Amino acid sequence: MKRGIAYLLVLVVLFVVSGCMSNVTVLQPVEKGARLGIVQFDECLAGNYNNCTGSGKVATQIFSEVFGAPIVEKESSSNAADFDVLLIGRVLEYNEAVPMAFRPNAAAVDVVIKRRIDGKTLITFHDSDTANNLTGSPKRILKGFAEDLKDAMGK
Repeated sequence: MKRGIAYLLVLVVLFVVSGCMSNVTVLQPVEKGARLGIVQFDECLAGNYNNCTGSGKVATQIFSEVFGAPIVEKESSSNAADFDVLLIGRVLEYNEAVPMAFRPNAAAVDVVIKRRIDGKTLITFHDSDTANNLTGSPKRILKGFAEDLKDAMGK
């Protein structure tokens, strides 16, 4: 019996620790005072869910609000030159479930932060999550991703 309880405690600790692991890789910190621009996120392709239309715009707006940074249409657009670093993202999965549809709300993103002048990748971020369709939303999930990335950057 004691052995079973000890085994259960080990599993709980491993679960908690794995839940705290970061999905952020900082290859090089962003310089203090660097001007950040948020490049319009690419939309997901229909995968497990079919709510991809507009997902890039939603993610871009949320990351822009969390970081307090302006939106840049494309990495190669002329106004991108106004920024030192660019946050470039892609929505991998997006689903806004109808309540009681027995499908979860879901979101997943890949993000890189690059130094504009030489294209060097400074930070990578990947995350995915689901939420109950009565209490969560993909927008709330995306906001959590943006806040996690911002915290990891020390902003």
